[in-house]
Amino acid sequence: MAKKSQIEINRDTDLLFPVFFEKLKAGLDECREAGYRVEIFEAYRSPERQDYLFAQGRSLPGRIVTRAKAWRSYHQYGLAVDVAFKTSKGWTWDGAFDKLVPILANQGLQWGGQGDAGHWQLTGGLSISDCEKITSENGLLELWRKIQNGI
Repeated sequence: MAKKSQIEINRDTDLLFPVFFEKLKAGLDECREAGYRVEIFEAYRSPERQDYLFAQGRSLPGRIVTRAKAWRSYHQYGLAVDVAFKTSKGWTWDGAFDKLVPILANQGLQWGGQGDAGHWQLTGGLSISDCEKITSENGLLELWRKIQNGI
């Protein structure tokens, strides 16, 4: 089993593709200006955490929260975040995520849809298989360069 620190939620935006984070920040600022109290719930996700989340509802207790194993999620490449609404009682996913779509999509971000309502990503048109191949052959910075060129 992975160390606890490897499976904890990570909100460190320094681990995100900087162009993605700039677009995300601009979009979230605009969402807040429109009255939505939305924040980044999870940013980069380690492969260990991704596998841990994948195991939930399967070999670990809890409900199924992802269909993706490690390296099959844009989170591992610094290209995705999950956002949630922040209230005085804590985090909630009971919110009008669909109202955020026009604002964040205007920044070029892709929504996870109703099945993954808090999920936002920037892919530059690359599939998850493309990301895996580019990263394994040439490293993460090359992947980010290709995505930036695809925007």
